[in-house]
Amino acid sequence: MKISIIVAVYNAEKYLHHCVESLINQTYKDIEIILVDDGSKDQSPLLCDDYAEKYDFIRVFHKENGGQSSARNLGIEKAEGDYIAFVDNDDLIHPKFCEIMAYLAEETGCDIVTCQRKCCDSYEEVVFTDLAFSHEIINTSEIIFNEFVKGKKHRFLNAFHTKLVNKDLLLKHKFNEDLRDEEDTLLATLLFMECPKIGYINQKIYFHITNKNSITHLKENEIKNINYLILSRKLIMEEFALRNYPYLNHVVSNIFIKIIYEYMVLNKKVGPLEKEREKILETFKPYGDILRPFEKKLFCALEEKKYFKLGFLTNKMILQLHMRKAKNII
Repeated sequence: MKISIIVAVYNAEKYLHHCVESLINQTYKDIEIILVDDGSKDQSPLLCDDYAEKYDFIRVFHKENGGQSSARNLGIEKAEGDYIAFVDNDDLIHPKFCEIMAYLAEETGCDIVTCQRKCCDSYEEVVFTDLAFSHEIINTSEIIFNEFVKGKKHRFLNAFHTKLVNKDLLLKHKFNEDLRDEEDTLLATLLFMECPKIGYINQKIYFHITNKNSITHLKENEIKNINYLILSRKLIMEEFALRNYPYLNHVVSNIFIKIIYEYMVLNKKVGPLEKEREKILETFKPYGDILRPFEKKLFCALEEKKYFKLGFLTNKMILQLHMRKAKNII
């Protein structure tokens, strides 16, 4: 089984070598590394080319800047592997990452396998240890139910870099290029709806390096990010509705609460966001009749611009109390 490892590269000259060296040093040798330079303005393109000249299993593609999703999608199109993994250009993977993930995919027949990740503030914190791992098979219907109906944030849906995915699935459902944030959650949800089960390894074999200067952490991008949140959840709700999901009212209500909470947090920082308010109302108006009573109150308060009431209703303690009650009626 051949694995394609796709790395979307953008202005990564300071840390790209950490990432690529961890890929080169994999114990599993039936791999190819695809570096997609997404219009970098530093020395990253030259570094990518140097790696491709040195190693015959590394291929490089250069493109105009279009975001991580477009870079990943190009990598998917060019991939020759049976399964695909994605590694962020400043992260590392354990030397046995591919070996363990490939074993689990072949052993279980799962189209998606996933592992745990460890978040580190620096490369000095990363320590590769000998592994003794176990695995389990998890029903995706259970993951989706817990995440969207019960309102429990699930680790399997929030990051794509901990996953190994059958290429055929990714050719059917690609990353949404309109999103620069929340694209992982959208695609993971769509794929989990396609697959009845996933394989899970209880070891931290992916190492995420926290980059305080990355696009996710820049304050000026917070308004853009809430718009990405709204769009991604709009598409997720449409998919649930298309499939006639039996708990659609809870799905929509829980998504609405999440968006309203994030909206109010941002409102306190930068003031009323009228365009975003209108976008939220437009997104949830088709589902107004199936919102739970508490969420209908929130919707009306947002519609009437009653921000003090919204602020009171979205207080953490009140939301937690409401969510506990909601879980008990499902």
